[in-house]
Amino acid sequence: RAKGKLECSTDPRKAGGVRVLLMDRDGLPWESDDLMGRTVSDASGRFEVEGCGYDVGPWNEPDPYILIEHDCPSVSDDIDDTDDSPKTTKALMWRTYLPDETNVGTIELDQNQ
Repeated sequence: RAKGKLECSTDPRKAGGVRVLLMDRDGLPWESDDLMGRTVSDASGRFEVEGCGYDVGPWNEPDPYILIEHDCPSVSDDIDDTDDSPKTTKALMWRTYLPDETNVGTIELDQNQ
C-alpha cells in the first residue's frame, strides 16, 4: 500500500482526479510491467493505492513504483503550448507488505516532466 499527495503549482485543480497506478517493474526484455493496483486522487490531490505483485522465482521479487497519468502543465511549458496529451510521472518506492504502507510524500507534477 502506498499513499501520498499530488501537487500542480501551475494549476492546482489538476492535482485532483488524477489516475495513479501501482506498478511492478519487470526487468526482463520479453516481459511488460504489471499493474498491481489503481486509484484516482481526491480533489486535494491525496491518494492511497494498494495492490499485490508476484514474480516467478525466488530471485525475482516485485519492484514497485507509482505511475501517474496527468495533464498538469510543466513550469517550463510555453504559455501558447497547446499540447494536451497526457503526461506521465514515475515515483519509485520501497517494497512493503500489508498491513504496512509507504508514504511517498508530495509529488510535484509540474516539476517531474
